[in-house]
Amino acid sequence: MDGVPIDGWLSPADSDKLIIHNHFLPGNRYGYPGQLPQFGGLGIRNFGMSGAGNGDTVGIGLLEYRDVVGSVRYAKSRPDTGSKTTFLLSVCLGADSTCVAMARHPEEFEHIRSSTPSRSTSPRSSLRCTTTR
Repeated sequence: MDGVPIDGWLSPADSDKLIIHNHFLPGNRYGYPGQLPQFGGLGIRNFGMSGAGNGDTVGIGLLEYRDVVGSVRYAKSRPDTGSKTTFLLSVCLGADSTCVAMARHPEEFEHIRSSTPSRSTSPRSSLRCTTTR
């Protein structure tokens, strides 16, 4: 959304559904192999192979929400995923980021079938951004 490159995995499946997973802090697309220096984090800005943004500041969702919007836009733009029924599974920092993104840019999430935030640092905001359509 703001030009910070985000590195993630796309795991193709024989399905008409797509799950976008926004990971926890300090996790990454592998889970948390923190004992391995090359896997210090992936998927959200300032972690692992993703680009740096905001002076390496972690905003607990207030900055990282752009990465959620970017991942949703990216999935929508691809010919192989754009028409799939899309769900969000967001944990911890990913949940906070998703809630902020949905509040600031609700139009980007109109096609999302459901959003399940888990272990957000703010339970009240998690309840507000839990959706099912």
